[in-house]
Amino acid sequence: MTPRFSIGLAVVSRKGMRLHHSGHPWIYRDDLALFEDVPTHVCELVDEHRRSLGYAASSSASKIALRFLGRESPGASVSEREAWFARCIDAAIEARRDLEAATDAYRVIASEGDGLPGLIVDRYADVLVLQALTPFVDTQLDLIVPRLVERFQPRMIVGRNDLRVRRMEGLSASVELLHGRRVASTVYRDDDLKFSVDPWSGQKTGAFLDQRVARQCVRRHAKGRVLDLFCYEGAFSFHARRGGADAVLAVDSSERAIAEVEAGIARNGLDGIEARRSKVAPLLQSLADEDERFDLVICDPPAFAKSKGDLQRATRGYTELHGRAMRVVAPGGSLVACSCSYALRDDAFGQLLATAARRVGRRFVDRGRLRVAQDHRVLLGHPEADYLKVHVLEAID
Repeated sequence: MTPRFSIGLAVVSRKGMRLHHSGHPWIYRDDLALFEDVPTHVCELVDEHRRSLGYAASSSASKIALRFLGRESPGASVSEREAWFARCIDAAIEARRDLEAATDAYRVIASEGDGLPGLIVDRYADVLVLQALTPFVDTQLDLIVPRLVERFQPRMIVGRNDLRVRRMEGLSASVELLHGRRVASTVYRDDDLKFSVDPWSGQKTGAFLDQRVARQCVRRHAKGRVLDLFCYEGAFSFHARRGGADAVLAVDSSERAIAEVEAGIARNGLDGIEARRSKVAPLLQSLADEDERFDLVICDPPAFAKSKGDLQRATRGYTELHGRAMRVVAPGGSLVACSCSYALRDDAFGQLLATAARRVGRRFVDRGRLRVAQDHRVLLGHPEADYLKVHVLEAID
């Protein structure tokens, strides 16, 4: 007998319907009048009059009970569900086809942005890194992984399921080999540069793929002296030097990061880049005291706000940090100001940048926020996914 997947039922309250009609892909547990979850974590959504709204991935542990999958059911049989995943995965791959001329490292699947909530897949040349962040995805990996193998023929697929959010979904943390033979690292290309990535323990899934648009911007505008703060693997620094910067100072407090920058300099045959291990705040103070100025400063710190409860403290931290960075921007120079804290909305980030400039007595023109990278698709109506804010500021005095 052909195995079947059961499908649960969720009745959305009037309050929940308001959020649903806004285009938001989530339904919270408190906004459900009835919730009948099933082991395969798919529910049909209906309103209080039992009119069908579509289907959603469900979670019995999370406050986010449902994540919208679409009007179409993912299917009740193995063959139907295989076909559904294949369509979604193939569509995601096709949406990124034109990236391949410039890079072989990009986000293949971006969760809700590709209609597969809870599934992240990043490509690094011949290696794929997968994150299963919801019970729905976690229980369907035997249907997802074979399609990825068929489409990419990767040397390895790593499951980087060591994120805190999995515990909130009632899932255990793990890092495991899902396909192929284990390799410790791989080399990928980004334009005319090559980077080495550790898919087992590197930041995020190995590298910061979400900053590709900002790196292109830095490359176009690089000139004179450049300061790259929180440089990690040195991607901004390398693009700045290739873009025409005379000299680059790459700064990070991590010994491992600085070693990777130095290895990357050799790998790409670069010169004019100094990799310095230092904490950023005291270094900026020292540079300001010595009246050092840079034509371009990149400030891309780690997330200061992991949740809304961290927001007030994070705002103070971002304001102080970017104020320090503003002090060392030369008149007519630029600051690339970044925040990856999802809880900090873009309007609030813009306001704290204005506050920082006022406190240090500098004036900047905001050239605008950089667009979201093509591979990091953000569903309209889903502000939680719009986490990366990058503004290019020009110093006018």
